[in-house]
Amino acid sequence: MAVFSIAALKTEINSDPKALGYAALRAQSNGPQALAVRLNTLGASAETVTATYLQVEDVVAALVRAEYDALSTAAKDYLNVVLNAPRVKSGDATLRTQLGALFAAGTATRANLLALATRPASRAEALWGEGVSVTDAQAAEAITP
Repeated sequence: MAVFSIAALKTEINSDPKALGYAALRAQSNGPQALAVRLNTLGASAETVTATYLQVEDVVAALVRAEYDALSTAAKDYLNVVLNAPRVKSGDATLRTQLGALFAAGTATRANLLALATRPASRAEALWGEGVSVTDAQAAEAITP
């Protein structure tokens, strides 16, 4: 993941690699604001980001009871430890691997958990990380000659 900078934002706006219409937005009277909105709109570039944390209730809702029941006692114990946390740190690759190992490929629970682990991203998040957003002032600075 690249580090956010005004130079990187300027390159993004000038090159418009995802064809998000930056040139037309830049020409508007509220150009910086319009650019910031487009860069911060979830799903505008059809990109996704790995969610750093998930709510436990969402993970529980993703479990298929029959698949949970089929787990070994050790696997159930591990999953229960994970689910007793206030949130599930889905951004951790080790945890994702360990949870993935509990449910075989092709199971509904595994598919549900994978779907939860990603979410639509804004273009700013796709470029610079989850939670990053561009302000009107940063967009104005990036388009200033």
